[in-house]
Amino acid sequence: MRKMFIDGEFVASLSGETFAVENPATEEIIDDVPRARAEDADRAVLAAVKAQDDWRFVPGIEKCELLHAAARNMREHREQIATLMTQEGGKPLIEN
Repeated sequence: MRKMFIDGEFVASLSGETFAVENPATEEIIDDVPRARAEDADRAVLAAVKAQDDWRFVPGIEKCELLHAAARNMREHREQIATLMTQEGGKPLIEN
């Protein structure tokens, strides 16, 4: 089961509920994910506000390095990302 990323941690929903993500083209279950509720959204928004306050004090060069690292990570995993997007959306891989 996948988890939500809130406040620097991978967490389940507060309710513990999940739901299945299905490939619409094949009806295959890809994974179970947390069923986020309003309380989970509130928790995520509060964490984002706090992070934004902290982020403004991070030097520009450090922000740049972090964003470049994130981009590099996405490039390194682009095949996995495209495959997952294809499964979730039911579109051919060429469209993702």
